[in-house]
Amino acid sequence: MQTQRRISSHSYQKQRGVTTLLAVLMMLSLFTFLAVVTDTGRLYLEKRTLQKNADLAALETALLYCRDQTLDVEAMTLEDMNVLSAQRNNFLGNDANSTVTVTRNGNAITVALSYKVPASLFEQLLPSDDNEVNLTATATAKACEPIAQLAMRSKLAEIDSNQSLLLNPILGGLLGTTLNLSAADWNGVLDTNINLLSYLDALGAELNLDAGDYNGVLTTDISLTDLIEVSAEVLNNSGDTASVTAFNTIAAAIPGFTPLIKLGDILNLQTGADEAALDADINLFNLIQGSIQLASDGNATAVDLPVNLPGLASVSVQAKIIEPQQQSPIGNPETDEIYVRSAQVRTLVSVDLSETAQIVNVLTGVIAPFIGPVAELLDDVVSGNVFGAVGNLLENVFNGLATLACGGFLQPECPKQKIAYLEILAEPLQINIDAGGGEISTSPNQANLPVYICAGETKELTAIVKTSLLSARIGKIDNADAFSSDAPPATTPYSIIEIGYKIARPSSCIIGICSNLKWATNEAGTNFNTSDESSAYEHVQGGLQLSADTELVGANLNTSFQNPNLPELGDPCIGENPGCYQPIPIGERELGGIDLNIEAYGTLASGNLSLLTGLIDGLLDALLANDGLIAGIVNALIDPNTGVPLLDILGADLAGAEVGAALTCENDKVRLTN
Repeated sequence: MQTQRRISSHSYQKQRGVTTLLAVLMMLSLFTFLAVVTDTGRLYLEKRTLQKNADLAALETALLYCRDQTLDVEAMTLEDMNVLSAQRNNFLGNDANSTVTVTRNGNAITVALSYKVPASLFEQLLPSDDNEVNLTATATAKACEPIAQLAMRSKLAEIDSNQSLLLNPILGGLLGTTLNLSAADWNGVLDTNINLLSYLDALGAELNLDAGDYNGVLTTDISLTDLIEVSAEVLNNSGDTASVTAFNTIAAAIPGFTPLIKLGDILNLQTGADEAALDADINLFNLIQGSIQLASDGNATAVDLPVNLPGLASVSVQAKIIEPQQQSPIGNPETDEIYVRSAQVRTLVSVDLSETAQIVNVLTGVIAPFIGPVAELLDDVVSGNVFGAVGNLLENVFNGLATLACGGFLQPECPKQKIAYLEILAEPLQINIDAGGGEISTSPNQANLPVYICAGETKELTAIVKTSLLSARIGKIDNADAFSSDAPPATTPYSIIEIGYKIARPSSCIIGICSNLKWATNEAGTNFNTSDESSAYEHVQGGLQLSADTELVGANLNTSFQNPNLPELGDPCIGENPGCYQPIPIGERELGGIDLNIEAYGTLASGNLSLLTGLIDGLLDALLANDGLIAGIVNALIDPNTGVPLLDILGADLAGAEVGAALTCENDKVRLTN
């Protein structure tokens, strides 16, 4: 037992020595790890501090150069040393262990700092000649940058009482509600600008987003009511209370089921736009207009328009927004593509010409000289005569004998009769108009075009304006096809004149005098079940029909904005400087001279050639002249001078709108570019 204890004691002493050795090794390892962690953290903080100082130096130097562009590199270097002094920014470098390099490229100032620091604090315990590391930091800042905005607005700069009556049903119809604003209210809405930065900040607060999260504001769903109410709140806070009541009235009228929208679908801001770019005014009417169009979700709405054409008794218009109007972006023309487009709108106009006495009288007057030949054609149609006058005489004798006495004992059933008819403008004429919209843009890569010029008092901005086709289809158009986005609507010809016959059977005839006609309602002429001639089956034999499918080609042109009609960004434009907007000359917008097709069909097509030629010539004069029926109706909607500015109200046709621009050559803001 004693021997065993001696062995155990000796073993314990050996183990205690091993433990001491392991503890020493562990302490050395921990010390090494502590040195690495401490030096790494210290170097990271030194590097971060150096970068902060480089950023500060670049920002201040760029701003100083913006304000005094006579500064040379030496002067800017001295300024950097002032910025980097220990008294100002706690930069502890000196001429021995730090260097400052300043370079300039245009209005971009680059500051490069180099600073030597001990590689390791722990290496001081064992001094050596290689105990320094060279930290570097580079920062580039720009000031005096140009900033530009493109704009597109409706031509309704002045709204009279008639146009206010149009704005109420059109915009109210898109919302599925009723608006009742006066002309003064609409004028106040149209002339109102709002600061975009203040507006986005207020919307961000309404949406409970972080301050400055403008991308969140643009991509978050928001109700149209909130969007308009926030705009009224911003206007009220800024002291612009003239149109607050009108905006609150619009907001109150919006139905609760109106779909939510994303502001970014209307407001095309450049990605990563900063506060400097957002500190500008935008037209609130265009923004609200685009929001209403987007919230309407592309639904067609019926609009009653007072188309001021004499004699037109019944005109109805339906419009569908294919693409809502976009509000203009703000950006740097040196680096950004600035782009804004107008809406695309499809309209369907239905005109009931049968109730239009003046038009019918005009066309009847045109046709009157040809009534005799038409009557002969109708007689041939009804009789089916192919043997000329002799055959016609024989048929009349036979028909007279057959109807001498019928409906009684001798002949209980009277024979069928073919009764000719001639119809003029019996159905509604339909006109489909697609306004393709347009766009205005600038790009740093514009070929052979200077995007902007800023040289002393000379200031110029060049934009590219494009417009799409405006097409008009005339004839008979199915309502569903007219508003389909899958394909252009199919158009069938519209009947101007139709000739044919209906089959009737009288209840009795005595010596050729027949009474109580019953009309056949089927093609075979066997079902005589109505006394209403309008319900009778029509055996169409011929007539004249018209159709048209025409296009107004858009434009692709360069538009230059120059002083004094190129204001500073944020300056009032509509009221104090109306020249900053300019119309875009697209060319002929009227459809006078439109190539309408008038064709004869059936019996009329194979009839007297002089009759056909005379009828078509007369109809062309009545329908196709510049002030004729067809051109008048179409021009009432597409020509901004006719007093029915449907497309202008919807912002649909750039040819009827105005484009403008604003440019600030030296924006007194400074920013880091890397």
